[in-house]
Amino acid sequence: MPVIHADQAAVHQMHGTSFTAYASPARGSRELCAWHIEIPGHTEGVRHRVSREEVLYVLSGTLRASLDGQAEDAAAGD
Repeated sequence: MPVIHADQAAVHQMHGTSFTAYASPARGSRELCAWHIEIPGHTEGVRHRVSREEVLYVLSGTLRASLDGQAEDAAAGD
């Protein structure tokens, strides 16, 4: 089992947001991805489609996500 230490994680900047990749197919996993995402307050998301299931765990703050026109709010711990 590989351990990805914080200083080894790949960091990407896109749309004013920081994405830190810990696990992804590009890093050796088959399908699982694990990202730490830092989104500045009041950032408007960019519409996109994902090809796999996606799980968000909110560490701090709140966010609103929309899926097929259905909006849901999530806060720290959700």
